[in-house]
Amino acid sequence: MRAGLNGQGTAVSWVGRLVGVGLGAALLWGGVALAEGPYDERAHYEQARFCPGRAAQVPSQSDCLRRGGGRVVEKYTDMGSRYVKLRWASGAERRYQTEGGNGADCYEDARRGSYAEMVTWRGKLMRFTVRGKTCHVSPHSDGALVLAALPGWAGSGLALACVLLPGRLLAHRPLLRFGAWMGLWGFGYFPAIQVVLGEAEFSWVWLVCVPGALLCAVLALVPPGRGETRIGTG
Repeated sequence: MRAGLNGQGTAVSWVGRLVGVGLGAALLWGGVALAEGPYDERAHYEQARFCPGRAAQVPSQSDCLRRGGGRVVEKYTDMGSRYVKLRWASGAERRYQTEGGNGADCYEDARRGSYAEMVTWRGKLMRFTVRGKTCHVSPHSDGALVLAALPGWAGSGLALACVLLPGRLLAHRPLLRFGAWMGLWGFGYFPAIQVVLGEAEFSWVWLVCVPGALLCAVLALVPPGRGETRIGTG
């Protein structure tokens, strides 16, 4: 009878793994579909060249880069983020968040009334230059890419957990180990996406995520100790 119960438990375990793999594959497919647009936009922007001729003669939604001009209205920080409000030649005013690191020099040099040379692409401001230093505007396709790729990354982690985590580990505290595995995958996401975006320099992301990932790896993958084994088999 015990053999029959063990066989039934094994069958249920494999059914659960198959369901998890299917759900993970669906999330991965959906994440790839969502990230395709932002990734394609980023790739096209990096390859874009300035429009020939006068900017006024080029449609605003063109794939080439358009130059324009404006003035700095004000700058300020809010919750650690840096913002610059610009007045376009048309008179319209709008604030923009500058990307961390890349926008620091431009932000420091920006003064009220300073001339800003603006570069737009597909109707969106991508960067502007003040006193010879450039600020990149955030978010554009990078922010969308970070959010869009997250479901696919989670799906791949779920599928790999169902395939790779051995039954002898999941037999002891399965929820803790499975949660730790997904935590490991989650902590690994942000350094990985920084590498994809070409921003792999050391930052607070690595400082937070690497220790968290190591802790989750220990909780997920280290076999149970002898005392825990006796408790589980007693």
